[in-house]
Amino acid sequence: MSRRFVALTSEKLAEWMARPLGALDLWAVFIDGIHFGEHVILCALGIDATDAKHVLGLWEGATENEIACTAMLEDLSARGLQPNRSRLFIIDGSKGLRAAIRSVYGKKTLVQRCQVHKIRNVLGHLPDDRHADIRAAMREAYKCTKVESAKRLLNNLARALQKKHPSAAASLREGLDETLTVMGLGLSPSLTPFVLDDEPDREHERSHSLDNSPREAVGRRHDDPAMGPRRRPRSCARLPSPQGVQGHEALRRSPPAARRARRRSARGR
Repeated sequence: MSRRFVALTSEKLAEWMARPLGALDLWAVFIDGIHFGEHVILCALGIDATDAKHVLGLWEGATENEIACTAMLEDLSARGLQPNRSRLFIIDGSKGLRAAIRSVYGKKTLVQRCQVHKIRNVLGHLPDDRHADIRAAMREAYKCTKVESAKRLLNNLARALQKKHPSAAASLREGLDETLTVMGLGLSPSLTPFVLDDEPDREHERSHSLDNSPREAVGRRHDDPAMGPRRRPRSCARLPSPQGVQGHEALRRSPPAARRARRRSARGR
């Protein structure tokens, strides 16, 4: 890129990163790290009272690094996101980020641990043949409307895993309460999707479809009990039908109506 382009964009980025945030009525803040090669960029995304999203800033660092996370949060606080009101922070399982939030915004700040990250963390301690049933069990617990019911299901699952997979049980118990924070807030259904991701684990789907045809992969996702109600995946519409594939056996068969017409014609002769 030209030096002029780099200089102009750097100037605009600096202005954007310094803009005040006090006028935004933010009730929730998402924080996560985005990997670019060997670099990790921390991104903060705010949700205001009208459900509008605002990118609050980008910082070079790592969610595992408490020093970098603290510097990011202190910058947000100085620009107007001050700890003088209750806010909800949605984060992954990073201990460094959790410690930074406690340090800058206090111990009483509400934190929701990402349920998708928690499921992935638990599955990372389990053999592949246990992934489907454990994923389904955890997602079922996260669909509960009462915290007590969800905790009972998750603790029962942890006890079932304890004997053969103690590390998975420990991962499930770690931060369990903070994966259910929003469930206990009684948020309206229109707000809940912002903080509780009810979509399937895309990483899991990709990993299980790399060595198979698209049609087989879609069929397997369609039959996965963890995917919720059975419905036709949107991607099926983009897959070629058997009749559209050259050389398919279906092309060598005449349609039933055409066969009947030929038989009637033969009888007439």
